[in-house]
Amino acid sequence: MLTEEQKKELERMFNLYSLTKEFYSMFRTEYSNKMTAFQSAVYILGYVFVPNKMEEKNGVEYASYRLEKIGELENEN
Repeated sequence: MLTEEQKKELERMFNLYSLTKEFYSMFRTEYSNKMTAFQSAVYILGYVFVPNKMEEKNGVEYASYRLEKIGELENEN
């Protein structure tokens, strides 16, 4: 189980990948691949990245995500 601090750091990193993917179109494939690998890693730990909202930074709109424990996500539905 991850601590709240660890979850926040993973969310920050994943959201940075999302922003970078949109900001630098020449690296879109590279950052899409990094996000896929990151999603696989957190899934092994029992978590999943869930789309949160669209955000804007430096004039670039990107999707932000939150990290949820898989069992807790199923209880929301």
